[in-house]
Formats: sequence, C-alpha cells, structure tokens
Amino acid sequence: MKTKATMEKKRKKMGFEDSARTKMHPPEWVEHLKTRYHGSSRPCRHALTGRINAPKICAFNYECFHCAFDQMLDEPVWTNMVLFNSPQVSAAM
Repeated sequence: MKTKATMEKKRKKMGFEDSARTKMHPPEWVEHLKTRYHGSSRPCRHALTGRINAPKICAFNYECFHCAFDQMLDEPVWTNMVLFNSPQVSAAM
C-alpha cells in the first residue's frame, strides 16, 4: 500500500512541485506527451524511452506516481533486469 510520503517522494522524483500552497504543475515532458498521445494510443513513457521492450499503454495519463508498474520498475531487482534487457522482464509483462 502506498503511503502519502511515498507518493510525495515519487511525485518529487518525477519533477512535480510539492508545495501545498502552490498549484501542482506537471513537468514539461508530461504536457508534451498528453498533447501528442490520446486515449488507447497513449504509450507508457518507459516504452517510449526504451526502458522496456514491450508495448504498454499508459492508464494514468502520465501521472506515473499512481502506476504500480512504474513503482515496480523502480525496485532494484527489476531495474537491473530491465537495464540489461533480461528475457525474464519480457515474459513477466
């Protein structure tokens, strides 16, 4: 289960502002992807950057801090497999 602190840490890591007094503004890459891709043609940012070798649709409109798949990729064991294009990663997806 995600805690508020974990979600805030993830938002900060992705470039989102974390001040309660200011309106949350997504980073520029989010706005670019939102205007370029729509609905079911919205690819996961990890597929676009080559971090994963499988087609994946973004279900969270590029708000990755909500995404369990994104969270899983940040786990050390998965990060090593993805970086080295392990067959186990392709099979797990």
